[in-house]
Amino acid sequence: MGFALTLIYVAFVFLRPQELHPEYAIYQVMDVLGVVALVSSVFSILTGGSKPLLHGLEWRFGLAFILWSAFSVAAAVHWFGGAYNTLLLLSTSLFTFVLIMLNVSSRRRLVALLVVVWICVLALLAQAISAYYSDAEQSPFFILAKSRGSIDLMTDEGVAPPSPDDAAEDDASAQPIIVKRIKALGFLADPNDFAQALVCLIPLLWMAWRRHRPVRNVFLVLVPAATALWGILLTRSRGGMVALASVVVVALIYRLGPRLRRPVGITALAMTAPAFVGLFGYARADASSASRLEAWATGLQMLKWYPIWGVGSGFFTDHHERVAHSSFVQCFAETGVVGYYLWLACLLVSLMRVSSLANSTDNAEWAPWARLLVLSMVGFLVAALFLSRTTSPMLFFVVSLQAVYTAVAEGSGQDVRLPRFWWATVLGIELLSVILVWMTARAYY
Repeated sequence: MGFALTLIYVAFVFLRPQELHPEYAIYQVMDVLGVVALVSSVFSILTGGSKPLLHGLEWRFGLAFILWSAFSVAAAVHWFGGAYNTLLLLSTSLFTFVLIMLNVSSRRRLVALLVVVWICVLALLAQAISAYYSDAEQSPFFILAKSRGSIDLMTDEGVAPPSPDDAAEDDASAQPIIVKRIKALGFLADPNDFAQALVCLIPLLWMAWRRHRPVRNVFLVLVPAATALWGILLTRSRGGMVALASVVVVALIYRLGPRLRRPVGITALAMTAPAFVGLFGYARADASSASRLEAWATGLQMLKWYPIWGVGSGFFTDHHERVAHSSFVQCFAETGVVGYYLWLACLLVSLMRVSSLANSTDNAEWAPWARLLVLSMVGFLVAALFLSRTTSPMLFFVVSLQAVYTAVAEGSGQDVRLPRFWWATVLGIELLSVILVWMTARAYY
């Protein structure tokens, strides 16, 4: 019963029926369903049901980060009621994380969960794409935004970017070009969030791929993937496109032999440095990118002011006019070095454990799915560089998938390793990421 209610809860997380029918919002559907599913799950476990596979450290760090986020509000703002309010705001992420960790205890249950999620996502895509191409003036599945260049215009048939002659005209008389950007509901109500979720979920479709089954592969993998790719394009999310390109690069690296995989991966990572150099010049010419770097600089100041617990989860905009537009900056600015360490540890421990399984050369049964989970996390992390989604349900969904898969693999006798000094690796990446943000902001100014 607990697993069935978990599937229903996750479906509600994506579909958000209470937003399509606001008259039901007063009943707090998500919180009630989450509590019922949690109680049912605990009761099922205590009465001899499927036991949770809590072998890894990911779930401990994830829960610790959520609790620290609530504490950061009480510590920084001196408002103990704010800690409770923060837990309420994070309840969707918390219930999603806990319910999946308690109930998904086999590969079959993992597949059932992904089937439910993809049915929901395809339903959202169908509504969003239909609204995009219809004559509807308003819809909860798209927004109207000013064009930011050729990326925004390339899916509008018959519309072209302004010519040089047009650009030479008086700016005061120029009319902005308005374009549609599709989105979904709830935590996917921003086009960038929708694109990030699609990038995370596309690799997981390949779990359904079977050799010599062309009909199955077309309908269960290729058609949904093509629909999601078109959806990413219609979101017009630059961060989503960069994340998608990163997933493709890592997937190609996994296609190499074990001897080439590591040096090629290190080389590809080193080649991202010129991208940061190009960012400085682009930021000076692009108002949106420039404002993001200004927010990064402000985030560094917040870390300097409140190094231990930050300014409080959700309080970034009390100190700056806009969000950080980086999950990493948002995290260390709002929760300090302690919260940032817990957050990175949750992500990196999960990634290191599933990567150890993905890099197994003699395991044709478990390694392929592990690689797909790595690609899913890569998609989230790259998009997270440009989005302030530190506590997004999508993050805890991806982490929980990795955690339960590695736990199931361990239960089947697979060797899932965590580096001996993993804690030092997390600490080093925490320090290095703050230094890189500081260097980027300083180079811009």
